Amino acid sequence: MTAQIPPSTSTEQAAPPILRSSRYEYALLGMIIVVVVATTIGSGGNFWSAANLNSILVDAALTAIPAIGMTFVIITGGIDVSVGAILGLSAALTGIAYNHGLSPWTAALVGIIAGTVMGIINGFFIAFIQIPPIITTLGFLSIWSAALYLVLGGNWITNIPASYTSVAVTDKVLGIPLSMWVALALVIAFSWILSHRPWGRYLYAIGNNAEGSRIFGLPVNKTIVLSYTLLGMFSAIAAIVHLGLSPLVQASTGSSGLPSL
Repeated sequence: MTAQIPPSTSTEQAAPPILRSSRYEYALLGMIIVVVVATTIGSGGNFWSAANLNSILVDAALTAIPAIGMTFVIITGGIDVSVGAILGLSAALTGIAYNHGLSPWTAALVGIIAGTVMGIINGFFIAFIQIPPIITTLGFLSIWSAALYLVLGGNWITNIPASYTSVAVTDKVLGIPLSMWVALALVIAFSWILSHRPWGRYLYAIGNNAEGSRIFGLPVNKTIVLSYTLLGMFSAIAAIVHLGLSPLVQASTGSSGLPSL
């Protein structure tokens, strides 16, 4: 006769899900409250002004868009330190294309294609040539930075379309800048992909055990290349936001990294 174990009556099991938060989540909530109170009192309420909040949201979008691509890369166990250089060179090529007579959004497409190609190159050397990610991207950081210097020829690009500023900073939907809506849409879409699509599962499997994933038959190299490709593309999209926020390109654009571009 087997002994029956009485059901647990612990507070944790009996509590509803909202009350099961860990002490770390409570600590985070406490820090948020402290920050809100401090910024309200310390700035006399100016911190929460519409202009300042708009600036914060645009800066957040500028960081969040390439961070989505970096998430894919980090999940696979990689890293890309050339993001700032990709952003700078994409911004420069966008400005040059516009100054050669292309429309603002055709020029933006040129920059996005350029960033995507740079991401493909990074991913190819990492996946197929099998050079470690930190070495590959450090090398291409220098290459993309040198290319930025060469295409600028020591000059600044200051003739940037005003439409970039409109989309990135001034145009709003429900009081939120369009650039932030783009960032939110990308976050939601790719969060769903990571959770519900096979490609998202591939990323986690490769990050856990790349060689085992390869033996199991997963497309390891293609998945890695795609993750760096998306990072390059998102970095170029962030370059358009950067041009709207700061309408000029110089040799140091992107060199300080994200988010302080």
